[in-house]
Amino acid sequence: MIATTQLNRLSAKSAFYVGFPIALLFSAVTILTLFFAPAEINVSVPDDHVLYFWVGFLALIPMISGYFLWKSGKKIKYYLDQDYSTLQSSFYFTARVNFRIFLWLAFIIVTAGALYNWQLNQFSQIEYTQTAIALSVMAATLFITTIIGTFTTGLLTVQIVKIIITSAKADLSLNEYAM
Repeated sequence: MIATTQLNRLSAKSAFYVGFPIALLFSAVTILTLFFAPAEINVSVPDDHVLYFWVGFLALIPMISGYFLWKSGKKIKYYLDQDYSTLQSSFYFTARVNFRIFLWLAFIIVTAGALYNWQLNQFSQIEYTQTAIALSVMAATLFITTIIGTFTTGLLTVQIVKIIITSAKADLSLNEYAM
């Protein structure tokens, strides 16, 4: 039987190849939203100076997304081995990736706001309220994207991984039978 680590790599590679273009699109939309958002939406931002902090952190989002896709992709094989349905595996995979990415974005919001306010030596209730509102909107977005992603990209990824693992196992068993 093919080694579990090889199947895990196939699973991770498939998740990466399917999900990374979508992660790049998500990163581009996030960056554009931050540059063109009205001042009321910008978190802890009385003016546009904080965007320098945002850009520094947002440059890492595609790399972090790729890493999370790779790590979470390895779990797809586990979900399938545990006889979870394809839809259930898709939900777990999507929730795992989205939760980690949104944690990273929450870290960016809080850190960028704190660094900016620390630079100005100003901390007010308005910035905390704006940060809380942004994090609440992000939590709602996390829920919505997890549900939508479960039925779209996550399902596609799990189906592809399932096909690849099945064919890899079949190829190996044919090779063993031929010997």
